Amino acid sequence: MLKQQLVHTLNEESEEEGDEEFSAIIASINPLHLRDLALTTRRKLYTDLLPETSCVVATPPQTGFFNIVYEVSFSDGIKWAIRVPARGDVFSASRARTLHLDIVTQRFISSKTSMPIPRIYDWSLDSHNVLSYPFVIMDFIPGTNLSKLWNDKSWITDLKRERIFEQIAGWMTELAALEFDQIGRLDWDGTSGMHRVVPFPDESALMRDVRGYKEPDNPVPAGPFHTALSYLSFLLSIRRHTSDTPMLAVLQLFLSALTDSKLDGPPFVLSHPDFDSQNVLVDDDGTITGIIDWDNVNIHPRQGGAAAYPMWLTVDWDPLFYGWSKDASPEDNADYDSPAELATYRRAYLDAITRVSRGQLTHITRNSHIWTTLYIAVSNGIATSGIVDHLSTFVFGSSLLGYEVEEGIEGGAWYALGQAPGTIAEITGTLQHLHLCSSIYISL
Repeated sequence: MLKQQLVHTLNEESEEEGDEEFSAIIASINPLHLRDLALTTRRKLYTDLLPETSCVVATPPQTGFFNIVYEVSFSDGIKWAIRVPARGDVFSASRARTLHLDIVTQRFISSKTSMPIPRIYDWSLDSHNVLSYPFVIMDFIPGTNLSKLWNDKSWITDLKRERIFEQIAGWMTELAALEFDQIGRLDWDGTSGMHRVVPFPDESALMRDVRGYKEPDNPVPAGPFHTALSYLSFLLSIRRHTSDTPMLAVLQLFLSALTDSKLDGPPFVLSHPDFDSQNVLVDDDGTITGIIDWDNVNIHPRQGGAAAYPMWLTVDWDPLFYGWSKDASPEDNADYDSPAELATYRRAYLDAITRVSRGQLTHITRNSHIWTTLYIAVSNGIATSGIVDHLSTFVFGSSLLGYEVEEGIEGGAWYALGQAPGTIAEITGTLQHLHLCSSIYISL
């Protein structure tokens, strides 16, 4: 029950902090300016728009973790959304660069796939506009967040789950067909007239809730990377240089042992940065109407990109954010899938991927949750401990053995070497250990 309360608390705190941080921006934006912006943009794009066309901006706006979203309803039935970035320094050069890359990539996906993502109509990367804030104007997509329905027994059925899996598998197969030779961000090169892979604009944006990590005064680009392991190792190296622990040393061993060497190199594919059920919109019969929130969309390894399981099917591999508990009552567990249910859903999704891709993605998707779990562990500081425990159970058969390995590493020369750069590596204590083992053997 405590874990379930923690999951709810983390979500609620994020929403409350967002509301507080965004309130000043909301107060400074005039709804009339939003209305004028929407009408001006439509008239610029559609010269045959009737002169009497009007629009209404819904207030108060919706708020997410990064953005304020205004719903705009036109008198002819069209609906748009105006998204205003609101968290952190939205006027910085790195944020403008990131927003530019988001727009380039989303427009690329729209042009190359049938995936229902919002079409982008207009944008500004800076304050030189009627709102005095960066913004993006896009389609407003109707539907209900799948997260609100997935565990609703009065709505969800096996047929709806199958329909949802089949749709996602189809679009992800299309997305996986768009291949790249490096891990990073996608940009448009106006000189060559081609898309190309470029570095992540700011390494600090790749890390979340990492203890002791101080963002550089000036953003430091990262990548592009040529292998999946080098990408994960880079992220972990930031962690270990910031505040090293035996647990992170164990995680480094897991990176080498658990990543699939056959899938380490290119091709790489596009990846939704938060492909969880709250970002999938559905209608009443289970038809997906939209996949939203593509902020920071990037190019990832295949097992961490289009060929990965949807995140809500692998939440049991991230213990901190998994609310189900074997000790809880059925009522308390009603909003969560059990481990057995999640295993069943993963098999069903894998079957859908196999059918749609004609087996081309089966070997990539099958154990993709191992890679995505490692990625969460190295990039999200508050999730690391629980995931290392979980992976210790997976690797050693017991999380207690994982703790023993951590203790052994802490007392070993390898870990000490990392704490004292410039030291020559030596093996210490080996003869004493061998002597002890020999004595035990002789006494037997």
